[in-house]
Amino acid sequence: TSWLSNIGASNHVTNELENLNIAAEYSGNNKLLMGKREAATISHFGNSFIQHPNHSKVYVLKNLLLVPKISRNLLSVSQFEKDNKVFFEFYPSFCFVKDQETQEVLLKGVLMDGLYHFNLQCLKNEQPQFLSS
Repeated sequence: TSWLSNIGASNHVTNELENLNIAAEYSGNNKLLMGKREAATISHFGNSFIQHPNHSKVYVLKNLLLVPKISRNLLSVSQFEKDNKVFFEFYPSFCFVKDQETQEVLLKGVLMDGLYHFNLQCLKNEQPQFLSS
């Protein structure tokens, strides 16, 4: 699954409920503001775990928003850095995600259509666990 890094995003966003390991229905009034100031409805929120298909390291996606109207999965750069103790290093045609302590390259994103794409898969439960409110 392709995930796009987004420097301006405050939350991770997906359009697939299956990408949430732990989910709760969203009952707030906030909307996700998209490109042309269009507001999209948030239906659920929760956490997820992702990994690169060829590596064993698992990364957490906290506060992942489910927004059915979006067309792509988005990674909030600042949130991903904070929650996983990593940092992004951007270059003209690719970017690296590196470990904060060791500087080891953990992930590589490739620039396509102006956005850095990462091939990551969500670790799925048989069915998402729902939190009761």
